Amino acid sequence: MRDLPPAVTPRYLSFPQAGQYLGVSRITIHRMVKIGTLPVVELPASGDKRPVRRIDREALDKALAQSA
Repeated sequence: MRDLPPAVTPRYLSFPQAGQYLGVSRITIHRMVKIGTLPVVELPASGDKRPVRRIDREALDKALAQSA
């Protein structure tokens, strides 16, 4: 039997993914961003589209550590 490679975990998560990571709703993630608890990273989009907003997983880990 072959060993499977480790799963790739993205560094930048969408709002729903960030909610799953913390065990809260995406609405809670939006609220945390709005009050400044979580910073948003804006990644460039292709063409004339708006930037893609993501949450850095390291910022989520930091928020978890501060709340404990």
